[in-house]
Amino acid sequence: MKSILISVSFLLLFCTSVLADTAHINYVSSTSDQYTQLKSELEDLGYTVTGTNSGSVTLSDFSSKDLHINIAGDSNCGSSCKTAYETYIGNGGNVIIAGNGVYNNNRTGSIEALIESKLSVGQITLLSTNANFVSYANGSYSGDATAGYWVTRNLFSMQSGGTALGSNNSTGTHSQKSWAKYDYGSNGGQLFVTFDQSQFKNTNSAWMTRFYAYLQQTLQNEGILLVASTSGISSNQTTEFNTFRNKSVSGNQIYITQTGDGNTLNILQDGDDNLIIGTDLTSSAVINGDNNALDLDQIGNDNVLGIDIVGSSNNVAVTQNEDQRAKLVLQVHQTM
Repeated sequence: MKSILISVSFLLLFCTSVLADTAHINYVSSTSDQYTQLKSELEDLGYTVTGTNSGSVTLSDFSSKDLHINIAGDSNCGSSCKTAYETYIGNGGNVIIAGNGVYNNNRTGSIEALIESKLSVGQITLLSTNANFVSYANGSYSGDATAGYWVTRNLFSMQSGGTALGSNNSTGTHSQKSWAKYDYGSNGGQLFVTFDQSQFKNTNSAWMTRFYAYLQQTLQNEGILLVASTSGISSNQTTEFNTFRNKSVSGNQIYITQTGDGNTLNILQDGDDNLIIGTDLTSSAVINGDNNALDLDQIGNDNVLGIDIVGSSNNVAVTQNEDQRAKLVLQVHQTM
């Protein structure tokens, strides 16, 4: 009499403080302070941030990023900018674009046209006054985001489309809004609009604290900032989590020992400082089995994959983007 025992274990562990979070910022010299502050705040949230000091928008700079932010001073979002955003958002990207705080400036009008004409997601009317208007977070916010107001130089009313995220009163009932979100396309793309870049850096520490608490919770609420949690796991699992999260790599590295029959292995590392290694992050990855087909793509930079496969007829495909950490274990044991 023969008996067969097959056990399969699979563990996929993302070990960054946030998951799949990359950002790109367009800025100009006049908003370099805002860029520096914003970059620092996003990096504290776990983002990998790149920036372009230019008023021109180039799709290839951010097409693979999770978030693009435009704080490019007085620069217009002209036809090429609008087309780039239509493509990016249509593919599921997220854009935050901020005006320069002047209601009748060409940049302000081009942002309005992006909403109303290019994407056709809503109709707005700019308030024809520049001033330090109070702005409150609306909706599911807490903590510092609801401790009070910050200041926004321009407001707008929403005649159709979109969802207001910030308003000129704490209840969200005021007709004048400071932030709004517009969904576009069928892939989950989103456009976030505000009309004041000075929100991202100013001299009032209380306003800054409230604003960045609001921004963090907005990114979380809208599924752009995916926060990992270690609650409910053992101390050993927490240690393992932190080991993967803190692993650094210099140059692309691949360490794999393959033993078995009929394996097909395709590897593409298109970027810098990526690593494929065993799940202990020290030994070579071990693929020991029959008829395994693997496709390991690490597009971008700073990805770490720990992988060990023992078994037969497994079909595994792993794709990572930038600064992702994954541990993959597949095991098949047989006794006769």
